[in-house]
Amino acid sequence: MIAAVSIVGGESMDRELMDPSFDTKTENITAIAGETAELRCIAENKRGYGLIWLNPRKTLISKDESRYIDDSRISVERPNIRYWNIIIREVRFNDSGEYMCQINTKPVLIKRINLFVRVAPEIIDYGETNFVLPEGETVDLTCNATGVPIPVVTWYKQFKPIKDYTDGYFAVPPEVSLTNKRLGQSVGRETLLECRVAASPHANIYWTRERQDLPLHKTNKYVTNVYNDGEHEKTLSLNIIDITKEDFGSYTCHASNRLGQDSETMFLYENIKVTEPTVTTPPYRTHQPVRPVSPPRDSSFVNTPHYHSGNDQPGQYSESVYYNYNSKNSSPEQLVAHARMLMGMLLIWILKQIQTLQNHFFEIK
Repeated sequence: MIAAVSIVGGESMDRELMDPSFDTKTENITAIAGETAELRCIAENKRGYGLIWLNPRKTLISKDESRYIDDSRISVERPNIRYWNIIIREVRFNDSGEYMCQINTKPVLIKRINLFVRVAPEIIDYGETNFVLPEGETVDLTCNATGVPIPVVTWYKQFKPIKDYTDGYFAVPPEVSLTNKRLGQSVGRETLLECRVAASPHANIYWTRERQDLPLHKTNKYVTNVYNDGEHEKTLSLNIIDITKEDFGSYTCHASNRLGQDSETMFLYENIKVTEPTVTTPPYRTHQPVRPVSPPRDSSFVNTPHYHSGNDQPGQYSESVYYNYNSKNSSPEQLVAHARMLMGMLLIWILKQIQTLQNHFFEIK
């Protein structure tokens, strides 16, 4: 067996055979909101391997030199052949988190960078700043401030600092809010009640039903969970399983800390399916003049005719006859005949009135 080795350009060939590598040490980067943040990734001897960036939500930012994320603030910058940096312009607080630069070798090489975004303190003005009160009254002075990290609030009286009871951190009593205050569900189903609590320090939160505390641990009926929505916000959920009629009613979310307490109540009601009745429209019928029905000739009836004269017009009768009946041992058939006669006579009268109104209308025109 003969092996041929080329020594010409040997150093270059050895470099091509080397695996890609870069510093996998985790870095922490701090940026100010509104400024530009640069996240660096240096890859040695990348060769044909793919290099990608992922944001804290594991969304693909870029692959090699191509940007994939739909955010014009972010771009891939390469000062030289070894650098695969990403630039985030006008950085925001929600850009904070862990970013990953990785090469698809076996095993995958990963560079982790934690981005911390600081937000400058800001005092929020809600309006009234001057108070006039009689001596001995109580007044609450509120200073609302935002910022990351949480700003230290200091009160001054005549340019002299006052140390407040919060011992240097922003403290607020609990505030409970509900997504909705009424929720409907059907028997046999399950539902989820949620309330959000904002407080600093964190509040003790729990649900009650008809003034009875509901368990914070899982049972066959209730499952309670607490979710952190932020540094000072939590969501308390209550999952009610296999709903029965006894489960409908009021549920109250409570929160308390050393600064105060708050609560909100929501109502769970039963969803009842309502079946609408089917409406049947009778067929259209053309009404024709109906002649009065002659009264039955029976000795059991005493007939008292009443005559009403009218104008002779085409398609109408010159007079209408109305009968009053005094029944003596009348049969159901006779009563039906009587009712039909009266209905026919009433219809003739209505038609005559309509004809009179129409004639009067045409005369006016």
